[in-house]
Amino acid sequence: MEIIRPAIKDGWSDGSDFCNISHRVGIDTGESLIVRGGARNNSDLISVGGAPNIAAKLSDLKNGHATYITKRVYDDLTDDLRYHTSVGQFWSKLPIPVRIGGTSNIVYGSHTRWEA
Repeated sequence: MEIIRPAIKDGWSDGSDFCNISHRVGIDTGESLIVRGGARNNSDLISVGGAPNIAAKLSDLKNGHATYITKRVYDDLTDDLRYHTSVGQFWSKLPIPVRIGGTSNIVYGSHTRWEA
């Protein structure tokens, strides 16, 4: 929101018409397989498995957050990535579980931004 949107708005004469694009990130943890797929001389590495599938589906959620994580990820976070004394709770639990691929997943969302 602070880098791409201003660049679009300033970089194109009609940038104000479409600069409000947004994206979301989904994160899950678990085993996955990395395979090379595609046509000869035009292949990519592709993640296959439950965790990459769930992460991809979480990035499609439109519940008002920029980042979504599963409870499995949340449980692995250290306290400093869950809560900050001056900011409060970084993650909000979504009110209902999210069904993905026949499984019910408890999901947390956040707008918190971590900078290096």
